[in-house]
Amino acid sequence: MQAIQAHTGILVQARMGSTRLPGKVDMPIFGKTALQWIDHRLNSLNIPLVLATSNLAQDDLLEERGKTLGWKVFRGSETDVLARFAGAAHAFGLQHLIRITADCPLICADVLQQGLKTYSALPQGRTYVSNSLERTFPRGLDMEIFSAELLFEAEKNALHPAEREHVTPYMYLGEHQATHQAQVLHSKNYNHIRLTLDTPEDLLVIERSMQELHLHACLNYEEMWPKFEGQQALFELNQNVEQKKTGL
Repeated sequence: MQAIQAHTGILVQARMGSTRLPGKVDMPIFGKTALQWIDHRLNSLNIPLVLATSNLAQDDLLEERGKTLGWKVFRGSETDVLARFAGAAHAFGLQHLIRITADCPLICADVLQQGLKTYSALPQGRTYVSNSLERTFPRGLDMEIFSAELLFEAEKNALHPAEREHVTPYMYLGEHQATHQAQVLHSKNYNHIRLTLDTPEDLLVIERSMQELHLHACLNYEEMWPKFEGQQALFELNQNVEQKKTGL
């Protein structure tokens, strides 16, 4: 696992142009922005963080924010995010990539560690691991890990616009899916909980979760999930938010 970790980067997909909550990744949330929370919560992993943002002028601010945090920054197409990720992998010599999105301010270090452990146990090459195809974790703790080999193949061959925009469908769907593929599952199923930042209702739930349940102090999911018990009313506040589909 250490050999793999030495050639791994955490790619944080981000842009300012959200349609449902514009500028969400730079909003103050309980004292920090989403990018600052991600930096704080994943610092213990000692894996480089790479901000993968667009080359639009509105995302100049994100480049500045990333560099201030000490992250590597790669900018590419706004819509062809697959090409953006492949460009980042080339630019920084990454062999293994952990993909998260910047709307996950409560991402947990141990979830990524478990993903890496699972990934490391698989034969390397066309390899893909996630915790979101078969979901037991709350939405907002999503991660995907895949090899650069599989990423470059997808970038070369993926044709469907949704494959280009959402990065990984080529890797887990259809005849081209990863040769070595696994899911990270938890014994407690909380897939009905939304801790992702996509709408004003999501922002309310995240802020109240931090203030009332102190979820921001739980850097690991094993500390976090017991706090969900008895909080049905809180997590119902954004239950009607419809997640955007990949279109595949």
